[in-house]
Amino acid sequence: MPRTDLDRAPYSEVRPSMPRLLVVDDELLLLEAFEVALVGRVDVLTTVDPYEALARIDTGERYDAILLDVRMPEMDGIELYERIASISPAQARRVVFMTAAFSSGDDRLSTLENATLRKPVDLSRIDELFAAPDQRGRSRMLSS
Repeated sequence: MPRTDLDRAPYSEVRPSMPRLLVVDDELLLLEAFEVALVGRVDVLTTVDPYEALARIDTGERYDAILLDVRMPEMDGIELYERIASISPAQARRVVFMTAAFSSGDDRLSTLENATLRKPVDLSRIDELFAAPDQRGRSRMLSS
């Protein structure tokens, strides 16, 4: 599918409304917490299925931020990121990784420009996710 300039624009600039957030994690309780905490503030889509997330992006859905858990059973967050990047580099720049294991972190994570969010997630600071990817900084910790 050919990409256009709309692929590079944040979703909320293309269709002014609430920011759009995609969260992919294998922890159902965390996904429910995002849905409850952000209702009315953020258009949030959550899924435990990385293949569903890929299909949504491949069919043209766009997000202002995408949260990926680093450690998931079927496909880890870094592999999911790489697949997203092959579909839409603009969407890949909007990825923020989530992990609880910084001391034993994946070496692949340190080579990426994307920001990292420490679990447990501080939902009161969620607006930081919607900063431009270049304003987040290389491997910057968004929350503690």
